[in-house]
Amino acid sequence: MGNTQKPICPVQCKYCMAAYVSRRADYWNSGYRLGINKSCVFINRFPNDPPLSEMSFPYGLMDGDFIGFQGITDCFWDVYLDDLRFIADKVQNSNIRKLTLISKIATSKEQIEILQPIKDKLTVCYSVTGLDEYENTTTKERIEALCALREVGIDVLPVMHPYIHGLSDYHAVIDQLAQYDFHEMNWKGFRHDSHMTLMPKLPQYPDDGTELMLGEDIVSNYANQRGIQYVGLKEYLHRTNIKGVSEDVAKKQVEELMNMDIVVSSSDTREEVIKAVIRRRI
Repeated sequence: MGNTQKPICPVQCKYCMAAYVSRRADYWNSGYRLGINKSCVFINRFPNDPPLSEMSFPYGLMDGDFIGFQGITDCFWDVYLDDLRFIADKVQNSNIRKLTLISKIATSKEQIEILQPIKDKLTVCYSVTGLDEYENTTTKERIEALCALREVGIDVLPVMHPYIHGLSDYHAVIDQLAQYDFHEMNWKGFRHDSHMTLMPKLPQYPDDGTELMLGEDIVSNYANQRGIQYVGLKEYLHRTNIKGVSEDVAKKQVEELMNMDIVVSSSDTREEVIKAVIRRRI
């Protein structure tokens, strides 16, 4: 495991799940850095951890799989530039099928140059929440970043993570996406926790970290009116023509991986996640 420390991030979302949702934050605060769910295996590094190149992540057990970098802070924070270069090289020179990056920070020219060689094995998602009051970067900046990456041939997907009913300005988000010819997006609900003291009172949400998607019909209907369709995140990320591994290899890899210090970041059972991970690898 990594060093014991609290998640830090320059975007400083006042609703940050990694920092404020107790049952999630406890994992990362205690030193866990490797996570897994039905979409991908994700690798995390805090700024005070050793460089990614010196951390002992089991990349050989990720062959045939989909991976993510940074689920507890922002992958495009400039302190992670060398890590981004390292993980891009790993993806390019391995049988990892795809790297997913989810961000709220616009990419620099140097970061785009790092990513271009792996664009056939890459999806970049920008979280466009309509919650500018509670974040240190704006939705407009993120949509412009989506456009900049799309212009150089990098696959992008706008995601509204989270949608907070009554707070997220979904009209503005969807209008801007439609203006720039985006036709697919993903959204998910909100996990509220009593530790989110910088947020307004949200009595419609439980305060135990349970994810709840309120108002989905309203968001979906408006998106459809503007020519934008909802797409499942897992289904979108798993779009690839790159072959996976055999079932026997997948089972062996996943068994070994699940015996490591790893956080199962999913509302599904551990057994359900294991089955999904094996299935996506083959």
